[in-house]
Amino acid sequence: MEMYAERLKRKKNRDAKQIMNRYHFIEEKTTQVSDDERGWGRVRLDEPSRLMLRSWVMEAKKNAKKRFDARGDAIRAQVKQTLLKMPPEDDWFYKREMRLEGNSIDVEGDYLTLERKVKETGKAAEIRKVESGCDSFRQDIKMKLARKKMAMETSLSEIHGKVQIDADLRARELRRACKELKREHEEEEKRAREEEGAVSSEMVNRHKDSMYNIEQLIVKETEKTEMEWNRIDNERRKIYAQEEKILLRSVKDRDTQSSLDIGRIETNTWEEIVWGEKEWRSRALGWLNIAVRKVEEKAEEDRRNEKKNEERKHRQKRFKE
Repeated sequence: MEMYAERLKRKKNRDAKQIMNRYHFIEEKTTQVSDDERGWGRVRLDEPSRLMLRSWVMEAKKNAKKRFDARGDAIRAQVKQTLLKMPPEDDWFYKREMRLEGNSIDVEGDYLTLERKVKETGKAAEIRKVESGCDSFRQDIKMKLARKKMAMETSLSEIHGKVQIDADLRARELRRACKELKREHEEEEKRAREEEGAVSSEMVNRHKDSMYNIEQLIVKETEKTEMEWNRIDNERRKIYAQEEKILLRSVKDRDTQSSLDIGRIETNTWEEIVWGEKEWRSRALGWLNIAVRKVEEKAEEDRRNEKKNEERKHRQKRFKE
């Protein structure tokens, strides 16, 4: 016997040692993975992944609430069915206190159901208020962006008109200068033909160069006007894009805050419901544990009494015969 006990003791110590070694091995590997730069580290999810994860969590919570509600409905139905089998005339068996306790639990269960509907109605009203505020904020930002864009387009249109007018005036001025220069060249060439009989190649080249220079000046002025307009247009649109980004970010932040507020409202309401419901279910299940057993005992006793009565009637019938 002592040898058997010693053998069990050694086996127990060996198993305990193996368990501890396995625990330290897992702990060491976990630490290495968490400290190792090659580990997973922080996981970054893109927007579709976050939406899918959020949808999965919401669906899981919804299913959990459905199971919780189904369990509560089943308990309430069982309490009512059990009470129907415990009429006041059977208080000699079930005891009046037990029947009244069951009635109290039944009434309290109905009250909790009604109270839950009231709380859920209040929750829905609070959520609608949050959503309405978020929708109003989003609409205000949308209108604000529309006004800013309209103001920007109007301002750019006015600036473009002014720049275009200045460019047209400068172009007309240069064209007049070009015509005047061309007229002077023609007169100079005419005098040269009259005085010298022909126009020198040096004069022709000089006239061509001066005409080319003024034409290039017209082209450069046009390009300068376009570049200036593009600069102004890009600056104004860049400023608007920055303002739009800030405003759209505020909408996203408001949506996030609204989601948090709605989640907080739902969580608080659910916790209030669950707290009272769990306490009631604990008492209801405790009462059902006793009441159902007593109902079954009463049914079994009734069957035995009925069988005895039938046997007695049968004996009396045979005795009479």
